[in-house]
Amino acid sequence: MIVASHYRHRQIFFEGNSLFARSSGNTVNGHYIPNQVYTNITDSGAFAFHSYALGGQTMTTINDNKQTQIVQWLKDRDIVILWEIVNDVRTNNSTGQQVFDLLKSYYTSVKASGAKLLLVTGIASDFAGDAADVWTRVSDCNTLIRATPSDVCDAYADAGNDSRFDSVADTANTDNYNADKIHLTQAGYDAIEGIISPVLTTLLKT
Repeated sequence: MIVASHYRHRQIFFEGNSLFARSSGNTVNGHYIPNQVYTNITDSGAFAFHSYALGGQTMTTINDNKQTQIVQWLKDRDIVILWEIVNDVRTNNSTGQQVFDLLKSYYTSVKASGAKLLLVTGIASDFAGDAADVWTRVSDCNTLIRATPSDVCDAYADAGNDSRFDSVADTANTDNYNADKIHLTQAGYDAIEGIISPVLTTLLKT
């Protein structure tokens, strides 16, 4: 975890689960996507980057800890990039609507600080032991985000609508997915970074 301090720079925070926290090959705390976004953003030196993503985090935990974990550090026009839907569905048996409501609560706090929230929609997974409808419920949450984005974010990167990540069958593609069918290869993470960075670049202009 890369911890924030007091910065004069505009800040970009990454929050979420192991999809943000890991690198290709499931290297714990590799923070590959945050590092790639930092590398590829124009004039990245003008921003302070922080990653609070942790493996196993659920949206319930993130929402419960938002004040002490990130919100206390936020300033006007800072940006939080949040990617977590599936762990709450998987671990807490949440519906898509329930996760959407958690995202709405989180966004309320981010917005109150003057910062902006960029959401990443959920991608397909097929972890051994998962309930058969995990991806259905993640998709339900994605659909709610697309229908009323202003309820939960300032912008969203629609990873879950990309043809490489939008069906359980995609998880068998070892070009993009690791053997656990949850985490991604370097090519998969690069693809996600390529979905996030253009949305972030636009949001940074606001």
